[in-house]
Amino acid sequence: MSQSRKAVYPFSVETAMKYFTDADYVRTKYAALGAEDVELKPVEKTGSTIIIANERSVPVEVPTFAKKFISPMSKVSQKDTYQKSGDGYEGDWRIDMKGAPVVASGKIRLMPTADGKGCEHEVSADIEVSVPLVGKKIAAALIGDTLDAVEAELAYNKANIPA
Repeated sequence: MSQSRKAVYPFSVETAMKYFTDADYVRTKYAALGAEDVELKPVEKTGSTIIIANERSVPVEVPTFAKKFISPMSKVSQKDTYQKSGDGYEGDWRIDMKGAPVVASGKIRLMPTADGKGCEHEVSADIEVSVPLVGKKIAAALIGDTLDAVEAELAYNKANIPA
C-alpha cells in the first residue's frame, strides 16, 4: 500500500534540480539527516532523463522481531530516476537495503506550483520485505520510518535551498 508526502517549496523546479544533483548538497543533507558513509555516484543526464544514485548507512528503527533480518544501522543503495514532464519532472525512486530482504520504492513528482512562484515535490513510498510469514508485518513497521525519512528530507530541502 503506497503512501505519499508532499512539500511546497518557494523556489523553482530548476533550482530544486540544481541542488538535488549537487554532490556537496546531497552529502551534507544526508549527513544532517543521520546518514553515515555517504558515497555518491556521478549524476547521469541522458536526453530528458536524470539519474541520481548514492549509497549510505542509515539508522533504522527495527522492531524487536525483525532484528534477525535488519540491522539498526543499514547500508542502503538509492537510485532516483527523473524524467522531464512538461515544466517539471516525474519519476521513480528505489532503495535496496544491503544484506536484508527489504526494498523501498515509489514515485516522485516535482512540478511548478499553479501560481508559478515555487514547486511541489511529492514522494510516494511502498515497502517490500521478502521474508516468509513476517514480511508484511516487517513492512508495516518500516513504512512509518520510511515516511518519516521522506518528510525529513522534504523539510531539509525547504529549509536549505535558497529561493
